[in-house]
Amino acid sequence: MLRCLLAAVLLLPAPALAAETLVPLANPGFEGTYVALPTGGPVSGETAPGWDHNSGYGDTTTLYSRETTNPHSGSACQAITVSAVRDGNLQLIQGAALKAGTVVTLTAWLRGEPGAVANLAVQGGPPGYAQIAGTALAVGPKWQRVLAQGYVTADEQAAVVISLNAPGRICIDDVRLTTRPGKPAPIAAFGPIAQSFFGIHVSNFQFNRLRNPTFAPPRRSAGAEGAAISGEIAHDWDDNSEWADVAVRYASDPTPVPGGGAGQGVTIERVTSGRQQLRQGVRVVAGRSYTFTALLRGTLGLAVEMLIRNADDPYNAHASRTITDLDGGWKRYSVTGKVGPSGRIDLMFGADQPGSYSVADVTFTTDAGKPVPPGVRFPPPGFGLLRLWDSGTTWAVLEPVPGQWQWAQLDRWMAARQPGQAVMLTLGQSPTWASSDPAWLTYNGAGAAAPPKNIADWINYVTKVATRYKGRIQFYEIWNEPNDKTFYAGTLDQLMELTRTASEVIRKIDPAARIVTAPPYTPGYLEQYLAAGAASYADIIGYHVYATPPEEAARQLANVRLVLARRNPAGKPLWDTEGGSGDGTTLPAKARTYMARKYLVDLAFGASHFGWYGWGPDTPYAVGTVPQGDPREQTPAAKAFFTVRGWLLGAALSGTRIDAAGSWRITLDLPGGKRGLVLWNPSGSARFTLP
Repeated sequence: MLRCLLAAVLLLPAPALAAETLVPLANPGFEGTYVALPTGGPVSGETAPGWDHNSGYGDTTTLYSRETTNPHSGSACQAITVSAVRDGNLQLIQGAALKAGTVVTLTAWLRGEPGAVANLAVQGGPPGYAQIAGTALAVGPKWQRVLAQGYVTADEQAAVVISLNAPGRICIDDVRLTTRPGKPAPIAAFGPIAQSFFGIHVSNFQFNRLRNPTFAPPRRSAGAEGAAISGEIAHDWDDNSEWADVAVRYASDPTPVPGGGAGQGVTIERVTSGRQQLRQGVRVVAGRSYTFTALLRGTLGLAVEMLIRNADDPYNAHASRTITDLDGGWKRYSVTGKVGPSGRIDLMFGADQPGSYSVADVTFTTDAGKPVPPGVRFPPPGFGLLRLWDSGTTWAVLEPVPGQWQWAQLDRWMAARQPGQAVMLTLGQSPTWASSDPAWLTYNGAGAAAPPKNIADWINYVTKVATRYKGRIQFYEIWNEPNDKTFYAGTLDQLMELTRTASEVIRKIDPAARIVTAPPYTPGYLEQYLAAGAASYADIIGYHVYATPPEEAARQLANVRLVLARRNPAGKPLWDTEGGSGDGTTLPAKARTYMARKYLVDLAFGASHFGWYGWGPDTPYAVGTVPQGDPREQTPAAKAFFTVRGWLLGAALSGTRIDAAGSWRITLDLPGGKRGLVLWNPSGSARFTLP
């Protein structure tokens, strides 16, 4: 399979085949008499003539200034100092008229205080403000040239945008914008489409049963050291108090538990607003009744709420009980209720006043006291590759305490896969104890997004995983979305060290396994990552493409191919390891077509693998494969996947054409010598002349 796909990638066009035309910008060198901004507000100072600050977009404290010391050229450059970012980001912009059917190239020179990251983009106009080209740069004291390139697919009044998402200081000079004729070109020379093209992200929707009901060790950090949420919490349980203004400490309760097991202690030191919450998420069949029981003990007079709650907004309770008779001894309590239409619930304990309580021996059953029957289908046969992410398999979950490994969840995924399905494990998300920034809080845990402070801990983690699952995990993805601080809060140099060391370890232990680079979702970050040498340590280039409508993926993938033409001389294949189209508001008939079209567009524009996010209900980023109310069933979108798979498996893509009316025609060479034609128009009905 890879030999065929390699040939396709080698057909990428050269980055500059036609003469470039300079797009006129006002004052690209940031010279002249600067314009003073109003005083007294969070954005102040002076900006170069021709440039505008877009302060209404975000909430920052920013100072613009004219810098005459060490401009890149001329007598001045624009300095920008951001001291606080409360919402959004800082933007300095200038409009530019662009024509469809061109490749736009943006270059600029940057320097600044080390640690500051500047973002440069060419951004389309309303309503979507889609990024046409973009990049980011971690600046230093010396001037550096940056480049961003992309396709213009419609006549637009676009904008050059310089932005900072975090505090820092930069200087910018000599911005240049050019265009040349060119349109996104599909790949027309694929080999037979293999099972591995069809990927799915499996997520946590397998969790239809309670995990760690006895609060068994090992325990992990409940929050950052010195933070309001602190202490140690049993694995598979989570604090859900970050939204509130509270101070909470978790610890093991040594008081003997009737029947064995351990107790989880909770000490609420302060409640200014909101409440403390201890939770575990479960996925069940909607409309059925369930019972949640537990042993509790605690401070006399403390009111503790025990509830079965909807896991999504509006977070309503399906069953609730406020317990007010706690004392020093263990007592059993229960609540029973019918689950609402989503089927995604939290089993939760909470309190809104200072005091202490402990929980032990939790059970979750039907209302008749019987075990909860399996309610969540694992992705059925047909998907060639299962990507494990948001699946309880991060490093933070596997090794919550140094040297104490929790393999149960990853083992469950391995046991549940269908015959012939390959597995991709996304590495990373540091345990708090290993993190270089344990105060950085994300949904994966305190410090999870930061790289490890000691590379030896990372090497040991990768060694343990690769050794245990040798021959069973076929693909390892280095990290998830390193351009997004929700998932990665380190530097590019640190990511390169993680990439290099993981590759060396895995290739030594399991030579048959394949390495996928950490997949960003912006071409600019991919360019920097590949320019630093990432491709030399990997077999596959990873990227993420979300696109609504699905045809928007064509431009995004074409922009990535511009990067690969410069930075991937060995022609390693491109994989879209996570993406989707639509959301919970997409009507079923359209959702069905979105699923089909996204796989087809990815195939046509050079992704030799695509993994839908994910197997489960609708998300804000993709239409669902199972209904909200009953995860045992399939949506029309899920059924459409199997139809498209039937068209493509074993076929060869022979050509793609997009006509002036926006109609798509994908031709296939089918097994047995027949030919196939896939036709659609994303805007509505259209006439075709059939061959």
